[in-house]
Amino acid sequence: MNDTPQRAHRILDKLSQAKAADPDLEVFGADAHGYVVHPPANLQAVSDFEVRLGIQLPPAYRQFVLEVGNGGDGYQGSAAGPFYGIYGVGDSMGAMQSESLAKVVARPCVLSPGMSRPDWEALVTRLGLDGDLDDETYDEAHDTLFGGLLPLGSQGCSMYHGLVVNGPHTGRVVNFDIDRSGPPVFAFEPDFLTWYERWLDEVISGDLLQEGPSWFGYMRGGLEAELLAGWLGSEDAQTANEYLVGLLSKRRLSEATLDALVARQPENGEHRPLVCQIVCKHDPDKARALLTLLAAQEPLSFLQCLHWHARDRAQQWQAEVLAIADRITDLETFRFFTYVLEVLPVDRGSILTPFTRHEQAGVRRQALHALGKVADRRPHLHCFIAGLHDEDSTVVHASLQALHGVKDRSLLPHYRRVAERYPEERDHVLVNLEHRLKELGTSRATLLLAPAGAAHGTGLGAMMRHFANLVTGRRTGR
Repeated sequence: MNDTPQRAHRILDKLSQAKAADPDLEVFGADAHGYVVHPPANLQAVSDFEVRLGIQLPPAYRQFVLEVGNGGDGYQGSAAGPFYGIYGVGDSMGAMQSESLAKVVARPCVLSPGMSRPDWEALVTRLGLDGDLDDETYDEAHDTLFGGLLPLGSQGCSMYHGLVVNGPHTGRVVNFDIDRSGPPVFAFEPDFLTWYERWLDEVISGDLLQEGPSWFGYMRGGLEAELLAGWLGSEDAQTANEYLVGLLSKRRLSEATLDALVARQPENGEHRPLVCQIVCKHDPDKARALLTLLAAQEPLSFLQCLHWHARDRAQQWQAEVLAIADRITDLETFRFFTYVLEVLPVDRGSILTPFTRHEQAGVRRQALHALGKVADRRPHLHCFIAGLHDEDSTVVHASLQALHGVKDRSLLPHYRRVAERYPEERDHVLVNLEHRLKELGTSRATLLLAPAGAAHGTGLGAMMRHFANLVTGRRTGR
């Protein structure tokens, strides 16, 4: 769409529609900005802002602040917009003063759409940001990494959306994490107003009102028919995947679209897990054939689909779920196996117990975590005790957490051994040990005062007497 006055009027009209579509402010961040946009900035104020920063604002964004609005009542003066809204232009944007901004936006933008994680990590390494830098050098490298980006608003924590103001991608919106947890994600829209209007459309349609995180702007947008046609016409796997992810984000899909997905999937085996998620989310019965294929060929995708989109129907697939137990070889598959297992009417303890002895520490850790959720943990005490003596500290930590509320004093010798093995904190072992000991009326310091022999099973009685004496103020005779 062209940048015309009619476009600004259309966006203002859609702002009113969006507010009416979300009266309870359920869309993420709406309770902060309340769909409020302050009056537009005047031309002189915008020109002064551009001079201070030494840039020219991209046309679509410039039109927004001049014709739609500038700032609002949200977080750090944000106007209505994705996540916590859109900062206003002025002496500052969010928490950044224009003087600080000028140093960043004047630098060339080194980010690009589709940047892979290896490329991102190589860039971070080249700038030295993964090393030990003094403050001045760090700030210089950090400003270079995020150069050419004008911050638009906060997504929470260290996540932001920004606007590229120089280079070949000028005018594009990009999602980024200033803590560098991963590569930036460019929005698919060509300019700010298209991106902003898409947000309004998805509020009005209800797509952003569904449960769970929407992560607006991280996936391709568009009408249902456009996304389906895009998938059907895609010539490469990456583009096809983008269209499918866009369909997955929709709150509602028509029967015709679901039928088309099911009919086409045999030709697109590599996309079967994603197609199955889409269909299962809207009509689990239509997904039966797809789920059957996944259960046999891709157990992780099968379990993920059940957990995310058909948890209330998992019992229909109990036999297939339980059959996966003997085929599990990795932590991720086992994690989702335990999630689905929680809603099945089976003896989870007997199923999980063998995994507490698995060769992979991560699997042992997850098994103990899941075992800690069973109604009666007493028959599995030997598993938790083995976990307390595990060579991996994260497994010890998991076992300690799983024993929450188990006030069995036969655990004290094993707790003492943990205390002896960990003189210093590692992986939150000691803090959890203190919690378990507090439940038994003692502490790590008291535990370590007990006679050395009491750390073994044969000395349990002596240890009990020692604790009793300490509690009553008496000392042991030896």
